[in-house]
Amino acid sequence: MNWRAIVVEFIEGLWYRGIRYLDAFLKPLHDAWYYEWVEWKTQETIKDIDRQIEELLADHEEVPPPVYTENEDGSMRLTAPWYDTTDDSTGM
Repeated sequence: MNWRAIVVEFIEGLWYRGIRYLDAFLKPLHDAWYYEWVEWKTQETIKDIDRQIEELLADHEEVPPPVYTENEDGSMRLTAPWYDTTDDSTGM
């Protein structure tokens, strides 16, 4: 972890709380190291997104692919193995 990014995070935390009496010293540090904070924050966000994707994929069950069949008139019909036609209220 980049210590400059931590300093920028700390400075922004101070400013968020309304503590501005050190601005003459903190503003140049913040401006000089802000790009490193953005890079660190982006990496942390991507890591969090990757963790969320892994959680979603771990809970994911494999869905069987749809089945295409040819009708007598030559047209194609798409059916899904997980779809129960006996419980079909659409009438299709």
